[in-house]
Amino acid sequence: MGAGRKTESVVLQSKTAPQQTSNRNPCTARGMRKNDLAAVIFGCKHNTINECKSKQLFGLPSSHIKYVQYVTPGMPLFLFNYSDRKLHGIYEATSRGQLSIDPYAWTLDGEVETLYPAQVRVKVRLQCRALREEQFKPVLAENYSSHEPNHFWFELDQAQTNKLISLFAASPLSQNEVGPMAYQEDCNSKVKQKIQPAADQDVGEKHKNVASSSEGKQWSSLFKSQSDSTLKKEDEKSNSEVFSNMSEDETLTLSEAIHVDEAPPMPGVPQVNESPVVSEVACIDEAPIQSELICCTGEISSESNSTYHTGINKLIIQAIEEVKAFQLNQTRKIQSLEQNLIEAKERIRELENCHWGSGKSIPPQSTGHVEELQFNRTSQDSCHSILLVGGFSGSSWLRDLDLYMPSEDVLQSLEPMTSVRPYASVVKLKDALYVLGGGYSTSWYDTVESYNLKTQQWMSFPPLNKKKGSLGAVSFCDKIYAIGGGNASDCFSEVEMLDLDIGNWVLTRSMGQKRFGPAAAQINGVIYVVGGYDGSVYLGSMERFDPREYSWTGLKSMTTRRGCHSLTVLDEKLYAIGGYDGAQMVPTVEVFEPRVGSWTMLEPMKYARGYMGTVTLGNTIYVISGMQENEEILDTVECYSEGKGWQLANMKSIGKRCFFSALAV
Repeated sequence: MGAGRKTESVVLQSKTAPQQTSNRNPCTARGMRKNDLAAVIFGCKHNTINECKSKQLFGLPSSHIKYVQYVTPGMPLFLFNYSDRKLHGIYEATSRGQLSIDPYAWTLDGEVETLYPAQVRVKVRLQCRALREEQFKPVLAENYSSHEPNHFWFELDQAQTNKLISLFAASPLSQNEVGPMAYQEDCNSKVKQKIQPAADQDVGEKHKNVASSSEGKQWSSLFKSQSDSTLKKEDEKSNSEVFSNMSEDETLTLSEAIHVDEAPPMPGVPQVNESPVVSEVACIDEAPIQSELICCTGEISSESNSTYHTGINKLIIQAIEEVKAFQLNQTRKIQSLEQNLIEAKERIRELENCHWGSGKSIPPQSTGHVEELQFNRTSQDSCHSILLVGGFSGSSWLRDLDLYMPSEDVLQSLEPMTSVRPYASVVKLKDALYVLGGGYSTSWYDTVESYNLKTQQWMSFPPLNKKKGSLGAVSFCDKIYAIGGGNASDCFSEVEMLDLDIGNWVLTRSMGQKRFGPAAAQINGVIYVVGGYDGSVYLGSMERFDPREYSWTGLKSMTTRRGCHSLTVLDEKLYAIGGYDGAQMVPTVEVFEPRVGSWTMLEPMKYARGYMGTVTLGNTIYVISGMQENEEILDTVECYSEGKGWQLANMKSIGKRCFFSALAV
């Protein structure tokens, strides 16, 4: 085991001069003038998109206010989801862009002010299927940064806006496909307008007359001809004033010039002979504007009011039917889920009646692949299973992959890795785990292999950009982040990201410090990295990376400097546990609460240790095995829960192990 510690010493003490990295902050604005800005893209994530839609509010960090303030009512808007890198639309602004329309939007319980105060009120213009990045990226090619391939400006000119609208409108959602939130928003916007009492109108007969008269044609064409530029003037005059200022000759001329089945092109959109596709887009995209104009325009004639009331009645009836259909569908889904739950409970009872044995490990004949019965139990009760990957037993390096169930103190061998990987990092994403890099002495790896928990097979994945080990690894939103690390000649501040949709590792924003052997975790889509070794000293510093802001931010340092330690999450708080402080292994534990922004020392562990495996299951933290200062390898497991402190657990099946990874499944 002495060789393992000496290797770390060689790696960390024979370093070359630090590699220079750029800390230039990306420019948040394209710098377009107000008259050139045609549309704006706003950002969100999986955990904020619903609030954006329900509050009908979009927001960006305050640095974007320089162009968000140019947003005016009626301007087209789009919503980019950082989590899956899909673009949603088509929306439009219902207010001017300004700071802090809702000062506590996208925060927890409104306890702190929003991080995204550059805001605008919105509504749905046309609900369409979301665009994948490969679909919209060619349109925004000039907005993408040459230095940061995943970063692009959110300001759009007229040509880009027209092309995006064309892409979206090519696949609009029907009302049956649109979610109840968007459909209810459309109904509410119509019902809230002033409606003359239907009792004052002879709806039936007059509606027939208007529908067949030239006035009916004039009415239809008039709304089709209204452009976005007119809508943008609503702060100065109402729509009723706009229409009252048009002469009869103008409206008749407009009516005769437009075919009943066509709508005029949107402002700035090429004519049919320039782009055949766009003429269809313009017709589709104008439809929701027409219906909204009908609701907010004043009286033109009694016949028009009759048509208007009849249309409103039909909309209300249709809305009711849609809501009923949606409720029926949801009821059926709930019934199906309840039935599945009953079946699952029955299956669990059957499994609990099975004999799992009282020994400390599964008999040799059951090693290899997980038996179907055991794996089903694991998948149904995720709080009872831990994956143990690789490590050092005291006599040899391991390529083992084991499944451990704490409640049973049972260890089950799975298919081992293809090779021994000291100092590798492991992360789980969906139904697979990924082993990143690793190495020993002068041999370091850039290889990545993945184990599929369903097929129980290993497969190779695209390699890292550099050969390295002892890096931090975090996964969320279908992406894996490889953070820092080092090899025999250097430590790194670089961060690589694997997007499974792209299939390659790409460099993203580097940390402020080089870190060999850091610990990393994520809470609510934000990555936290603490400790490590920079080539000279062990670190107590902490950095946070928010993909929405695309930057690393330094936070308050820990009290204890640490490397080869653990960082885990319990109740949305970060626990930094054990590790090596540059002189000795430490038992100390510190907790960081993001909303407070400070570290607090907790009760220490009973054993000082590093290179251990740490997982959180339910409301309990498990610290498994590891190494003491005298290089003795531990076989003890300590558990922590709030109110109970640290306790030694009666878990002996794992045995002595260090330099390994532990993951909850």
